[in-house]
Amino acid sequence: MERTHSTVEVADQAIRQLAEAAPERALTDLTAIAHRAIIELNKIARNEASRRRGAADWGRWARMANATRGTVLQMASIRDSLKGLAAGDVGGGAAVQSEASTDEEAGSPGPFPEGTGDR
Repeated sequence: MERTHSTVEVADQAIRQLAEAAPERALTDLTAIAHRAIIELNKIARNEASRRRGAADWGRWARMANATRGTVLQMASIRDSLKGLAAGDVGGGAAVQSEASTDEEAGSPGPFPEGTGDR
């Protein structure tokens, strides 16, 4: 399927319009677009590297496959961060209470039997 230059321009303009939305919406939409794009890049690079194994240009395709794989992993981090923002996660991690306060609030003696000295 041959793509025209105008198709890229249309996609570029659509991405710019998505970026103008409210921050929460822009992050969600742009993350989805970036994720799809890097997944497709990675598939193409992997397939070409496999197809060209042993050929003179295999190394360039293998390098591209490795680079896109690294970016796929980075996208996973971005998507996780986005989930945290959507959940109102402040400080980059879920709120953690100390074991003692959690045990007291729950009316539980905690993870160790009383009198073991392990508390």
